[in-house]
Amino acid sequence: MLSILIPTYNHDITRLVNDLHEQAEELGIQYEIIVMEDGSDEYLDINQRISGLSNCTYNILPRNIGRSAIRNLLAEKA
Repeated sequence: MLSILIPTYNHDITRLVNDLHEQAEELGIQYEIIVMEDGSDEYLDINQRISGLSNCTYNILPRNIGRSAIRNLLAEKA
């Protein structure tokens, strides 16, 4: 299985996730896309749409934990 892990902070990530989702579907591989907001306060409503895609999860952290910590957390979730 391919795990695509995307940390984000105050950024609209929907286009990237939609493109990756479409490509993975076309390849017919087992995959998951996990997006994690690192204490963001912008684009939360827009990015929430990611949860509606198959094999995709979207998580919002209540506070910013930093680049290294969020990467480690994403790896644990995968």
